[in-house]
Amino acid sequence: MENTTGLIETMYVLDQQIALENYHRKRLQEGLEKYRIKLSAAKIFSEIYKTIERHVQEGPELKVRLEIFPTPAASALQLDVSAFSRKDLKPVTLGFASNLQLNAALSDHLKTTDRDIYDEALSQAGEKGTDDMILFNERGEVVETGIFNILWHDEVLQQWCTPPLSAGCVAGVQRAYLLDSGKLQEKVCYPENLLKAKSIMVCNALRGVLNVAALQY
Repeated sequence: MENTTGLIETMYVLDQQIALENYHRKRLQEGLEKYRIKLSAAKIFSEIYKTIERHVQEGPELKVRLEIFPTPAASALQLDVSAFSRKDLKPVTLGFASNLQLNAALSDHLKTTDRDIYDEALSQAGEKGTDDMILFNERGEVVETGIFNILWHDEVLQQWCTPPLSAGCVAGVQRAYLLDSGKLQEKVCYPENLLKAKSIMVCNALRGVLNVAALQY
């Protein structure tokens, strides 16, 4: 299993309810079909809720991390539940990753255990004293960060924008919700777009939407 790519879902739970559950279900089902994993999203979420019930004493907010690998064995499903609090979250600082390149043509937009480049981005962030690093694709376009989708306010369009899936980013759950709600639109992004932007934010399913306090170039 160590050399097999699996699927990941990281979920925010409030009062025993998974936030943006339908979006998680949709992405997970797409991943199950792509990786030919012989389990249904419905069965997996049933197990998730049983696990959440066993952790209710840990508080109203929980983090659930799911990993599932392409084998029908029961051991392929791994669930970790821990206490979490969004009120402790703060604006983040970002930098630009160096010598790291995502291949847009190879991206399937799923969140998987194949995360070496993302882990390296976070390692670079630690070295630079930032919270995360922005990754680029082979065309020099901004894609995402180690753990977030990235958003910026386009002053010409007067609209919040995010890189398109064609850039090679993960189809984030929070990102999908914002697109569906009309609060966000896709647009190709280059470093200069972010450097000129008056407002930048990041988002993911666990942490929601956070302001970017500083962008180090």
